[in-house]
Amino acid sequence: MSSISPVSIALGPDGGLLAVADTKMSVRLWDTASGVPLGEAISAQGQVTAIIFSPNGRLLAIDLSDSVRLWEAGARRMVGPPLPCSTFAFSPDGRVLAAVGMGADSATVVLWNPATGEPIGTGLAGHMKAVYGIAFSPDGRTLASVSEDCTVRLWDMATRRQIGKPLLGHTAGVNGAAFSPNGRLLATADRVPCCGVADLWGRRVGECGGAFGEFGGVERVHAAFGQVAAREDDPFVVHLEEHRGDQAQ
Repeated sequence: MSSISPVSIALGPDGGLLAVADTKMSVRLWDTASGVPLGEAISAQGQVTAIIFSPNGRLLAIDLSDSVRLWEAGARRMVGPPLPCSTFAFSPDGRVLAAVGMGADSATVVLWNPATGEPIGTGLAGHMKAVYGIAFSPDGRTLASVSEDCTVRLWDMATRRQIGKPLLGHTAGVNGAAFSPNGRLLATADRVPCCGVADLWGRRVGECGGAFGEFGGVERVHAAFGQVAAREDDPFVVHLEEHRGDQAQ
């Protein structure tokens, strides 16, 4: 792999496959045990910005910045037409792909069936400006969306309706979201010229658990920067862990 100039990599859920996107607009799959490439490279038909496996490892999503293409990893077959979206996330069971629309639809979250490449119902509309980030709760029952309109919205995936009122508190566009492993907390991050602020929310009551400092020099802060941990006896006593190797800060 020394001759490859990778732009994005993704490890399959079971650790057996490694997908590598390179500057030549192709994606190649590797067997991690042997280090041998598997079959021919996938032609991405555009510059790849990100790749991610579905939770079951069957599908590989290739983000081309202006569209997402779904491929069956084993058969090297594209599933459905390119999806006109940018930011996206698989549900924990892999049955739904939530993605942000493009252009005039950038304030809407569209739900897709990744097995067919077909949309599921109508989009989740409510934000007044572009959606910057989305995240599923660990049980897949709730979707969080964050936006340039400085709000956080929660959606019931069964009814595809907004849960309660928007969560307010950010003073800049919100660009990242992540649920804690137990699903009781939601971390969101906003963007200002030189720093980002992370807020923690108790998902059931919609109350902010506090802002956690400024991350100087970071233009775009993703809520995936660390792991959110909470004491079981108090959902608002939390700490953020930024993992660096085996050390947590």
